[in-house]
Amino acid sequence: MSDGRAITLRLDSRLENVPLASIAVKAMAGEVGFAQQECERLELCVVEAITNVIQHAYQGAAGHPVTLAVAVTGEELELRLHDDGAPMPDGLLERPEPEETPDESSDIQALAESGRGLFLMRQLAHRIGYHHGPEGNTLVLAWRLPQGRV
Repeated sequence: MSDGRAITLRLDSRLENVPLASIAVKAMAGEVGFAQQECERLELCVVEAITNVIQHAYQGAAGHPVTLAVAVTGEELELRLHDDGAPMPDGLLERPEPEETPDESSDIQALAESGRGLFLMRQLAHRIGYHHGPEGNTLVLAWRLPQGRV
């Protein structure tokens, strides 16, 4: 059940729209009590997820809908990303850890940029799920709310 704090953004499938969504999610995460570092991790997941939709579901084509809904539900901040493009290949979400392990000097952004976005999302989110059907594709990412939240 939502506590009433929710936003929904409808974006065109253009990479230049990705920062709009990331700023909104980062601000909402901070508003509900996440620390700066965790806000940045949520933001990174959003950037990776929307970029994946644009590049893979829509093959980079502009003019397609991408809907991002973020809400406080129960004890989680839940993000739902919906598109009507090509579905994610079966089993991709459960794919094992990448063979290459970044060394200690590597950062999270480098990991995301190397095509390991789903792996990154699985590591950073408390819960992740995916559904595709006649109405399109929905990726769900959720994070436990911090103790003593606003």
